[in-house]
Amino acid sequence: MRRREIDGNKLRAFRGKVSREDVAHKLRDRGHATDAKAVWRWENGHNQPNARVLLDYADVLGCRLEELYDEDDEEAAPAMAENLLEVLYTQLGQALGKQSVA
Repeated sequence: MRRREIDGNKLRAFRGKVSREDVAHKLRDRGHATDAKAVWRWENGHNQPNARVLLDYADVLGCRLEELYDEDDEEAAPAMAENLLEVLYTQLGQALGKQSVA
């Protein structure tokens, strides 16, 4: 399945009057290495945030992940599921990597 892109205009719209620097700061507080320039790149389609950053971006701005996809895009739901699976696999891998084997 081909990875679907997030709509940068929707990222910008949900950010509203919150500055890019404030969004980047909130994402850094959640452990993401990002800055205002990265937020600008996402909004302008120059690159895409990874799934974990995207999930936190939606949470920071008070929207649901699915709202960031094009409503008319028939592949949006599978793409959202793929992004969430990516986050879960990453978190699972990190959790398993931290466990000590007795």
